[in-house]
Amino acid sequence: FSPKHPIESQFTPTNLVTLSEERYGAECKTAVFDFECDSYDKLPQELKDMDVGILCECLKEQHQRYSKLLPYSFFIYYLQMLELVLPGMIKRNKGCVVNVSSMTGWRPLPYISAYPASKAAISFFSDCLSDEFRHTNVRIQCLIPMLVATKVASYDVHEANNLFVVTPENYARQAVRALGRFEMITGCIQHDIQVKVISAHEKRCSP
Repeated sequence: FSPKHPIESQFTPTNLVTLSEERYGAECKTAVFDFECDSYDKLPQELKDMDVGILCECLKEQHQRYSKLLPYSFFIYYLQMLELVLPGMIKRNKGCVVNVSSMTGWRPLPYISAYPASKAAISFFSDCLSDEFRHTNVRIQCLIPMLVATKVASYDVHEANNLFVVTPENYARQAVRALGRFEMITGCIQHDIQVKVISAHEKRCSP
């Protein structure tokens, strides 16, 4: 997005729809679904017949709510959405699925164990799908970010220094540029550098 557009400084669902329609001629449809309470049968079934080019799956919740989310099988959300959209992509032999995981899934984190466990599941699941559909033109990509200034990470946008903690806009801009080019990626250069530094430090400290 160019900063010249007046509504781009306010990233709200309504403004993003307006921007998509006015600038890019896109047709936007909105469906509200509560992944904590609603039955998965209520997911918009018309997705099966739509020419979906990109499916971006990202469900974020505060850590303290995971005890409430787990009985509703959080991970099933990803499976149900794929069940709706992926067959059409395979039939058309084109499309891209983007799953958003987290670097917290790299290692156990006591006291917030449900969150990293779910993110690890998404990363492994995406890795498996990439191998299964490698012979097709359907691309499976997994974004594994570190700290982004969101409420889930307990950071406000004004606290982001775009070095260790990046703003959502900065992260999204870089992640979109990498769309379909890599299977497993952090999504931004700042996080790539952090991963390299951490990996190098761990190698030096290992016996």
